[in-house]
Amino acid sequence: MSVVYPINGAFAMYICRFVDPSLGFACAWEYAISWLTVLPYEISAAVNVIHYWPGSENINASAFIVPLLVALVIIQFFGVRGYGEVSGPSSSIIRVAN
Repeated sequence: MSVVYPINGAFAMYICRFVDPSLGFACAWEYAISWLTVLPYEISAAVNVIHYWPGSENINASAFIVPLLVALVIIQFFGVRGYGEVSGPSSSIIRVAN
């Protein structure tokens, strides 16, 4: 669909175009709210994984949560290109740490 009908915007724009603008609006808000509820669980899971590393058992979880949130916000400012540039090196860092 994105090749035949290229548009600027997220997947909700296809819903606005082919179904109904009000349904596209509702789906976009549902997607945003779902990420706002899932993101804290993702970060707490990352902190739990970090706590398995040697030497990090006695460090407060907030010492890991704040840098992770700051990194996520900075990555979001750069869009898809920024995410693509970060995903490769970050996966190799995690591989080396284990």
